[in-house]
Amino acid sequence: MKPISRRKALQLFSAAPVAAAAIVWTSSETEAAQTQAQAARRQATEGGLPFKPKFFTNREYATVAILADLIIPRDERSGSASDAGVPEFMDFMMIDQPLRQTAMRGGLAFLDHLCDARFDKPFMECTDAERRRVLDDLAYPGRVDPTLAHGAAFFGSFRDLTASGFWTSKIGIQDLQYLGNRPVAEWKGCPSEALEHLGVRYEGEWRALLEGTSLDAWRGYKTDRVPAGWGIAGGALIKDGRVGDIVSRDQFGDFELDLEWKIGEAGNSGIFYRGTEEYDHIYWSAPEFQLLDDIKAEDNKTRFTCAGAVYALYASPVGHLKPVGEWNRTRIVAKGSHVEHWLNGAKLLEYELWSPDWEARVKSSKFATYPNFGRARKGHIAMQGDHSGDLAFRNMRVREI
Repeated sequence: MKPISRRKALQLFSAAPVAAAAIVWTSSETEAAQTQAQAARRQATEGGLPFKPKFFTNREYATVAILADLIIPRDERSGSASDAGVPEFMDFMMIDQPLRQTAMRGGLAFLDHLCDARFDKPFMECTDAERRRVLDDLAYPGRVDPTLAHGAAFFGSFRDLTASGFWTSKIGIQDLQYLGNRPVAEWKGCPSEALEHLGVRYEGEWRALLEGTSLDAWRGYKTDRVPAGWGIAGGALIKDGRVGDIVSRDQFGDFELDLEWKIGEAGNSGIFYRGTEEYDHIYWSAPEFQLLDDIKAEDNKTRFTCAGAVYALYASPVGHLKPVGEWNRTRIVAKGSHVEHWLNGAKLLEYELWSPDWEARVKSSKFATYPNFGRARKGHIAMQGDHSGDLAFRNMRVREI
């Protein structure tokens, strides 16, 4: 293959659009080039001869090795890019690819040009510190001088190609500590230390709040017993008159609550969340998802106290409540300060606890006299019972998020 002169390469490189200075490849090409490079590398080693590049000149090949090792140097964990066969890999990536060849050859010539202009010698003959000074001008896209845009595009592609060659090699795979697909007796999820490093966590599994005929998940407010008047019938938690409130035995901070409810004519109730037991009533500490017969209940005079509202604080829109006697589905999502109210598949509202808007609304409401209203970051879920009328819940479940 006849090499073009440095001057010609530099002319082609500088005259081309910046995008053309980039070297583009596919994953299948990477795999094929890696296979060929490693085979040629083994063959040369077995024959006791150095690898002979098919595209690069000897000088270019040496420059590629230096540049690749500046990008991925040898360290205590693994070898360098050249140890992993990256220069051989790049040589095979260039074969029969004229556009890549021009971008690569022009890019290497451009590096020599920069070094000649600054240090009166080509890249190969520069000291390590001098090479790094030149590369620092190309390595950070946000700080690149517009006159060096072509060089920056080339270096970015060369860096990506180096990474592709390294981490598809045996040394690179060992560096990643990649184990591949291996059967395990029991998958217990991503290790906790990995989740912590990534700053994520699994959502909790759904937990039933009503199972069979058991009320074990519930108790009375400020008492260990479920108040008389609450019971289970037909798989639903029910009450048919004025009774004491019930609260979950467990407390929840960031959670998603999902359940169905049905209310009697003129009925009024609510679902409280993050409630505490510091006051005489739970509604003095906990926000409430209002449950109501919007047609006949006394609290229907304003949307701030209709079904789905954050009682007396945030109004709910009309049009999502089913008629009395039919089951409605409610979701409450609380994560940090963010809370959402859902009804029958529609998000009714969302708000931010402790925001200026929240504080202003509380200050102008009846809750202003309770300094810890809505302050708890974790608390009980509760069902209001101290209104007359029929009420039923079913398919009650919660999970931590």
